[in-house]
Amino acid sequence: MYVLQKILAQSALGSYSPWVRYLVFALFLSIVLILVGMLVILLLHGHQMNISFGY
Repeated sequence: MYVLQKILAQSALGSYSPWVRYLVFALFLSIVLILVGMLVILLLHGHQMNISFGY
């Protein structure tokens, strides 16, 4: 946790209050977790999908 606080303190968010920094970090973490979840679903069920590109 100390490393995370040190990175946030030296970033562009360092001048903001701690709750804003953690809110931004939570938003970033939720986006990353959604993307990882979508990747897992795609890897597990991708062979069943019919994906076509074009019009």
